[in-house]
Amino acid sequence: MVKKRVYFSGCLNPAGSIFTHFALSKFPRLTGILLVVLFSTLALTALGQAPAARAEFSKNTLLGMAYLNNEYDMELGRAYDSWLGKNRAVIGTFTNWEPDQIPSFFSEQLPNIWAAHAVPLIAWQPFFYQTPPSKLDAVIAQGRYDAYINHWADNLKTFLSGPDGIYGGNDDRRVYLRMAPEMNCQCYAWGAAGTANTPADYIDMWRHVHGIFDSKGLNSNHLQWLWTVDDGDAGGYRAEQYYPGDAFVNWVGVDSYNWGTSQDWSSWLTPEEAYTPMLTRLRALTSKPVVAAEVSSSTAGGTIAMKSNWIASFLNYATTNNIQMICWFNIDQDTDWMIFGGAKGDAVYNYNGRSYNVYSKYKQAAQSSNFIGTAPGHPRLLTDLQFSGGLVWH
Repeated sequence: MVKKRVYFSGCLNPAGSIFTHFALSKFPRLTGILLVVLFSTLALTALGQAPAARAEFSKNTLLGMAYLNNEYDMELGRAYDSWLGKNRAVIGTFTNWEPDQIPSFFSEQLPNIWAAHAVPLIAWQPFFYQTPPSKLDAVIAQGRYDAYINHWADNLKTFLSGPDGIYGGNDDRRVYLRMAPEMNCQCYAWGAAGTANTPADYIDMWRHVHGIFDSKGLNSNHLQWLWTVDDGDAGGYRAEQYYPGDAFVNWVGVDSYNWGTSQDWSSWLTPEEAYTPMLTRLRALTSKPVVAAEVSSSTAGGTIAMKSNWIASFLNYATTNNIQMICWFNIDQDTDWMIFGGAKGDAVYNYNGRSYNVYSKYKQAAQSSNFIGTAPGHPRLLTDLQFSGGLVWH
């Protein structure tokens, strides 16, 4: 990966230098179905009959991973799939708001991810080579970056159109888009902490960009918008203040890590301690499906065995708390986050002449039918229900 110089990089930013610190979707058809079920339920209740059906999110969780060089060298990913015995549902990737990143991103990175039978989960970060405006969100909302945004969206539509180049065909692709994530931490130029932005500016920015994509016909069968926050607030603002509204978001999520004692401000956290406070707040905010878009544990302050147990505990936590997607941060950046192919592990897996350190409890827990990957024979890799968070009828 070519190292990119970035600014306001106080949190994890794999799209820059690897050394930088780092409900229900509102589909019209679904709304109609819900109304039919509602009135049918009322009618049956009036007649003294039990309701015939109810809707809830599936207990299945899409399983994914983000790792360096995932767009160019898929060997580690192939080794991971072989070890796990199932495909990843998503592969996380990171890109900045720089025009020179567009050609390779859409001609190589995204096609390589799709060819690996995974749906791209894109962290689209407004990082720039130069220092950004102090009110970056307001400037974006006012249209200063519209030429770039339109160009990026046009390239995305071409990718989503599939090999035949016809948007709306049987070979169309899918993408999850995580724009300007972790805005509530004091990390980034698009947040309000430490900048001249306000949460209202962020909302205006999000809705403006969303509107440009809408104008190109990029619908929720192709593109799902992920609004993901950091596990802690900064700058006197709460994460909820940045929420663009249910009409502009398909999924909500929390990025959280067990840093252990790897930093002078951190300590060992259980999955419950890391995730539950913010997850509870998001569930009170909206009924949208939930993604753990970045998650991992260090061994600092613990042991390899303790990290292995943490991994198993988190996967159990995810299913118990109905988290519909997990994307593991499999990059040893600032500490030993990796669960496959990193510096540490509790076992070794050999694939094509290479040895990979692995955490066996991840594999054991991920064998559960609760965790699903893609179906290689499915032309769009995931069903519509899986792609949108897994609403099912009972």
